[in-house]
Order: sequence, then C-alpha cells, then structure tokens
Amino acid sequence: GSYTAVAIATDGTTGKTALASESFVVNFYPNIAGAYNGLFFDPANISGTNAGSITLELRANGFLSGLLTLPHQSVSLNFYLGPTGNTNLPFQGESGTLRVSFDVTNFSGQMTGFVELGNEVCPLTAYRQAPKLSTNTVPSTGKYVLNLQPVIPTNGPVDGPAANSFAALTMETSRTAAVAVTLADDTSFSFSTGVATNGVWPLFKGFYNGHGMLIGWETNLPSGQCMGTLYWVKAITNGNYYTNGVQEVLNSVGANYVPPPAGAQFQIVFGSDTLPEPLTNSLTAKIAGQLDPVPGSTDKLLISLLPTGVITGSILNTNDNKTLKFNGVFLGPSLGGSGFILDTDKTAGVFVISPM
Repeated sequence: GSYTAVAIATDGTTGKTALASESFVVNFYPNIAGAYNGLFFDPANISGTNAGSITLELRANGFLSGLLTLPHQSVSLNFYLGPTGNTNLPFQGESGTLRVSFDVTNFSGQMTGFVELGNEVCPLTAYRQAPKLSTNTVPSTGKYVLNLQPVIPTNGPVDGPAANSFAALTMETSRTAAVAVTLADDTSFSFSTGVATNGVWPLFKGFYNGHGMLIGWETNLPSGQCMGTLYWVKAITNGNYYTNGVQEVLNSVGANYVPPPAGAQFQIVFGSDTLPEPLTNSLTAKIAGQLDPVPGSTDKLLISLLPTGVITGSILNTNDNKTLKFNGVFLGPSLGGSGFILDTDKTAGVFVISPM
C-alpha cells in the first residue's frame, strides 16, 4: 500500500518545530509471488472429508487463484491477498474457510494456515515452487525410486497389506516431480507436483471414487536419497483386494535409480499366504539394466526391469499351479529391491531382491 511517514523535531530552547514527510509504497508481493503447492491434514485424524491438497498461483499484484482438492471434490479459489500477507476466505457457500499467511518478513517461500471444514480445523502448509531445476540443484533432475514400507503399529498388525508399495518419479527441469505410484492392493495412479527449493514436495491423490487417498510430504536430499511419511486411507470398497479398507502409515525410503551392471548377481525370495514355503530364485544381469532368471527354476519365473526402475513379473505357485503377478522397484546394485505379489486369496505377499 501507499504510506506517508512524518517526523517532527522540536528545539528544546526556542520551542520551534520542524516537520519532514516522505511518501512511499510498500509492495512485498513480487518477493513472494509464484506457484505454491501444499497439503492440509492432521496425521492423527485423517478421513476423506478433512484432508487434501492446495495449489495456488500468487501474482505480483497480490491476486491469488488456485484449487483446493479433497478426495471427493475440488473447490476453485480466487481472492486478493491483502496488505498484511494473510487472509481468510469462505468457500463452498461459507461452509468452509481457508486461512492463509505468507512469510512477508523472511521471504522463505512458505505459506501456513488452516482449512476449516465444518467443526474440523486442518493445519495447512505449502511451499513455493523452486526455480528451474538442473543436475546441480537440490534436488537434482533425474529418475528416483521409492519403497513405501508399512509401519508396524506397537499395538498390533498393520491395518492393510504388509507388503511394500512403491513409486517411481522423475525430477524435471520444469520444477515438477512426475510421480507414478502403485499400492499393494494393485491400485496405481500418476500425477505431477511442484518441488520447493529445499527439496520438499507434497504427495496427494484421491481414489476409490473419492473413498480413499494417499497423502504426505516427501523430501529429496542433496545426497540423492528420498524420505517421507505417507498416510494411506481406504474405506470399505468393492475392489479385489483388502475390501474391508486400509488405514496405514507408510515409511518412504528411496534414492536415485541405479540400474544393475552387467554380470551382477542377485537372489529373489517370494512369500505369501498360499505359497507352500518361500520361493527362492537366482537372478543375473546378462546386460546392464536387465534382470534375468538363472535357468532351472520350477516356478517359471518371468521378470522385467523397466528403465524407470520398476519391476514387473510373474511366478507359478507350484502348490496349486496358479500364476501370481508381482510388482516392485529396484533401488540399486547394493540395495536390491522389493515389492508385492498378488495372491489368489485376495491379499498381497512380499518379494525381496538381495545382492549376492
């Protein structure tokens, strides 16, 4: 806004005063303008009606436009930020309120606030998208793979698949992460999101016709490693696997994808409810970037390693002569890989690849 500063000086001896004034304009918008990507949720209480994502574009004149997204609906946002860097915005016929506050002191590129939905107040955090990425930025461009490992509760088993889900992503020069996720109930999806200068990016996707989601924060570190905590929520559905629902915390661990070199050898072990015992096979990389079964296995192992680091394949369950499909990721020659195997009893088994 426009301001006028006035200074008055008084001579203590004569009592005379002098006045000086100066008009100036304060405009912090250019310092915080940009695209913001964030999430709103409370990790202790996540449902399909109180968690989701937000994307905002703040222009240099203080006007904002964007989208507030929940698993079952999206709400368009258009408003003026105001002279203090924060605002309250009713939406959906005033049944909800968006409260946002931008950092106009340190210009950190962070936005905080709350999304109020009925009687629920959900914390909101968003970060400004980074400038153009390159091989020298953090995070660097390139391909990454993530293992999404279920966290075992202290008071009982996991409420869902015990096998690892996974994700493959590409950090692009356009300041975005192109992400493809496959969950251990055979649900797969892809999306793109903005990446902040500190390597942080939000992961959110609603699915199961609005009755579930995956949500959480990921961080790509300067070392090339990735880490995060994700929350998988699935209501009772008519799908093929885990139809009674899922409520899991997933520990996300990953790194830059490194394909196996020619001649590398690995062991792959499968375990599931219907397998008579763990099945073990040997693998070798006849050509760099490939995994090939060593001849002689009785379970007819087929395996394919994609350029993204994603693994697909199948084995024969010699107990009932039924073919089981499996999916996962290969993290690297020293780390191996893991994933899930879809069993005939509508659950997910596990497989692990280890270097030999």
